[in-house]
Amino acid sequence: ADDGHLILHDFMVEDDRSGPHLAALWQLQHMAFTPEARSVTPGWLKDRMSASGFKGIKEDEVVPGMTRVIHARKKSGALAKSDFSFAWPFRVRYSEVDGQKIVFNAHYLTYFDTAVTEYFRALPYDYMGQVDRTGEDFHTVRALVEFKRSILFDEDIEVHVRTSRIGRSSLTFLLEIHPKGADDIRATGEVVWVNVDAATSNAVPLQEELVAKISSHEGEGVER
Repeated sequence: ADDGHLILHDFMVEDDRSGPHLAALWQLQHMAFTPEARSVTPGWLKDRMSASGFKGIKEDEVVPGMTRVIHARKKSGALAKSDFSFAWPFRVRYSEVDGQKIVFNAHYLTYFDTAVTEYFRALPYDYMGQVDRTGEDFHTVRALVEFKRSILFDEDIEVHVRTSRIGRSSLTFLLEIHPKGADDIRATGEVVWVNVDAATSNAVPLQEELVAKISSHEGEGVER
């Protein structure tokens, strides 16, 4: 469930502070009377909100040339299963457990990676073939696992996957592991990929085809 919906409405200048003129004039007089104040830009606000854990950050103009509204949601811990439109099933194998018959921690990332691969297959998008087609590849730059409850040998589980953010060159995936057909959570995670030039390893923009397919699959819940 949502913890809350934060809405910020104010006079805002562009991120490069080149305008608009009316918003800049209002901020100028405000700073004349309040020296410690600062000019507010959409980019600065969105960065602060993202750093505080808010998701689905969106920006809209309210009074043309003067004010904007930034709004976002912050969820408690895990998402609702209904927030995920894709899941991939697993059955825990003997080779994945330790002496206590509990899944060894390193295998959680294997579950995540496999589920993301199947998510792409369902889009459908051949990201493995992207290297041959474009000379671009994905690098994993962040992988986070939070363990909630143990997963046991021979247990049927489902790994739920969704894209939470589409950046210029990056994709952020949120993941949850649930017992098959149940709501209780065994683990949550986040994986971030960056699209790079395979020859130089420099970040490059995402392929438009991929962005379009993810946007169509996920709807309005994707942060940009």
